Amino acid sequence: MFHFVFPIKGNQETKYLEEELKLKHELEFEFNSNKGFNCLVEPTDYCLSDAKGRPSTVNKMAALAKEVSILSQYYKPEMDAVYDIIYPKYNRTEFCSVQKPRFEWLKTYVCP
Repeated sequence: MFHFVFPIKGNQETKYLEEELKLKHELEFEFNSNKGFNCLVEPTDYCLSDAKGRPSTVNKMAALAKEVSILSQYYKPEMDAVYDIIYPKYNRTEFCSVQKPRFEWLKTYVCP
């Protein structure tokens, strides 16, 4: 039985994806204490702006509900394929029933 684990640190998640996708390990992250989140350090330095994670005063998902629905339907086949690559051996029912699984954003596409 597979267990979905949360939370996963950036380097662990990246290594998992690189292994599943059979890619050479290249990406490394380090916690940036000034910003309060992980930043890419290899193969190049890159960090999101300080605005990352700032609470929004607008519920964008509600405000753009029609557009979100259209885009979700459009990308569903690709996201189904991503799920099959990331979790080739695990059923979706278990994934969909777990609170805070890895890659939780996939629930929008692969769960009923």
